[in-house]
Amino acid sequence: MFAPLVRPLRATGLLFAVLACSQGVQASSFDCAKAASSSEKALCADPYTASLDSQLGKAWKATLAKAKDPKALRLDQREWLKERDQCAADLGCLRSKYLNRLVALRYVNVPFEWQGTWQRVSVSPFYTGDLVIRRTGEDRLSFDLSAMGGANSGSLAGKAQIKGGEASYSVEGCNLRFTQRNGLLQVSQEGDSFACGACLLYTSDAADDSLRV
Repeated sequence: MFAPLVRPLRATGLLFAVLACSQGVQASSFDCAKAASSSEKALCADPYTASLDSQLGKAWKATLAKAKDPKALRLDQREWLKERDQCAADLGCLRSKYLNRLVALRYVNVPFEWQGTWQRVSVSPFYTGDLVIRRTGEDRLSFDLSAMGGANSGSLAGKAQIKGGEASYSVEGCNLRFTQRNGLLQVSQEGDSFACGACLLYTSDAADDSLRV
């Protein structure tokens, strides 16, 4: 289970700007006559979802052109496409995936630093989260995580060890892994929700299908 996090950009209203995109008729980023999967056919049949695909196509090209590691970014995009296709013909799921990805791509080329405040990217006001990280040493950090999912909320604080591009935290019944991922921070969990506090809310199984944080 995982959820991605982003460090908020100095410009405000980023998420709202994405959500307020035009719902007018707009072609998708690919030839709908060649749509093969059920997800591609569904988005082609819906003007708003097709417009999101068109926006994502433009954002993807612009982001890839500036990427320091294009190979890793292409791999990440392929993984996202697999996640998108799991939505099949569910328009709500598809729209959520696209809105999430549009936000995530805005952060891909932002220099990564562990220390700071990270926010869960979510198109739903009912699924939110904040993660505050402080660097306490060359290979150590402390974190304070809080999250809300529907009517449930929780928090967890602890210390993690950094090794390479990852940091790990472990107590009985709960293991967390913080991973740098193309300018984003991915939080992966192993363990039950009771032991991990709020961490279960940071999963791709959440109602909004989770966006990269």
